[in-house]
Amino acid sequence: MNAPLTGAAAVPDSRGLNLYRADPMLARLAALYLPADLHAHLAPHLDRLGALAGDRLDTLASTADRNPPRLHHRTRRGEDVQSIEKHPAYLEMEALAFGEYGLAALSHRGGVLGWPAPMPPAAKYLLTYLFVQAEFGLMCPVSMTDSLTRTLRRFGDPLLPLTVHSYRDVRFTLTVEVKVSDDADPDKTLAAVQALGAEALVPGRGRSLMNRQECNDAIEGTRAFTRRFAERMPGRVPTENQAGVYSSVLAYLRAVRTADSTEGARVIEAMRRAPIGFRNNEASR
Repeated sequence: MNAPLTGAAAVPDSRGLNLYRADPMLARLAALYLPADLHAHLAPHLDRLGALAGDRLDTLASTADRNPPRLHHRTRRGEDVQSIEKHPAYLEMEALAFGEYGLAALSHRGGVLGWPAPMPPAAKYLLTYLFVQAEFGLMCPVSMTDSLTRTLRRFGDPLLPLTVHSYRDVRFTLTVEVKVSDDADPDKTLAAVQALGAEALVPGRGRSLMNRQECNDAIEGTRAFTRRFAERMPGRVPTENQAGVYSSVLAYLRAVRTADSTEGARVIEAMRRAPIGFRNNEASR
């Protein structure tokens, strides 16, 4: 009779298992909660994802954990341009989650995994359940993208001629594509999309609607600052951080002038009474 395993030896290693096949109750639940035709269509995709979660995806997740994203503050030429470098393992996981399996898109549009219509929530959660057994952290951006789309559709300004159209995977960077009617006010459209934090693409124009220059120029009061910055920094426009520092320092200096003092309490009181924002020319000079 063999002695029972103890310590680390008693912990089973699931590497190499197909996590879908290893959980027969999951397949039964899938048949129970999904329409029969969708269940039959998804079965091979669930099986493939189960194999990935038990092997390749698990390996990618372990590699990405040991190699977190790196923030680069400057280019090789010394330019003050920040960028984030993701490890290839993380990019491959993004390609699986956002691209092949469309976890952020399948509830909103057809075409994901070859299914012609949006899928019910149960389909998303079945796929997600398998995926997260190997990698959970990536579900944060996936779920936030899904939630943003749902929020935009349900609670967006009904007067705004802006509707979610589809997702586009550009080098594994997810963007939300939108339809903008010909009579839409571009400033209002930009402001609404900017408030949601999404990068918007206009179908047929082949360019980003909400690039940095247009964001800076979307409000009349910021245009002069953008022009002055561009004159001193040829070919560049202000970053969000640079615009934020400029506006906060300017607000402080205005408060000092109003209070006719640099004493902290008086300056703070003057700042509290002052208008805030870039909605008018006077408040954004």
